[in-house]
Amino acid sequence: MYLGVDSNINKQEVKELQQQPTLTRREKEVLQLIVEGLSNPQISDKLCISLNTVDTHRKNLLLKLEVNNTASLVRQAIYYHLVTI
Repeated sequence: MYLGVDSNINKQEVKELQQQPTLTRREKEVLQLIVEGLSNPQISDKLCISLNTVDTHRKNLLLKLEVNNTASLVRQAIYYHLVTI
């Protein structure tokens, strides 16, 4: 290990880490709840935010993770280790 970086990481892994999307704290919270199977109204209630705000966070997550449906969003979240399962 050199400067906190595992020398066994290959070039593809480095490229993937560099491409990992940057999410806000709230986007990460919403994403975790989506992965847990909560609906937008349930997320709204749990986080005490409006349904419109949840929808905005969901749209931003779809854009940042470059997907267009919830199943792909969950897959990418797991792939990038953005959530716990």
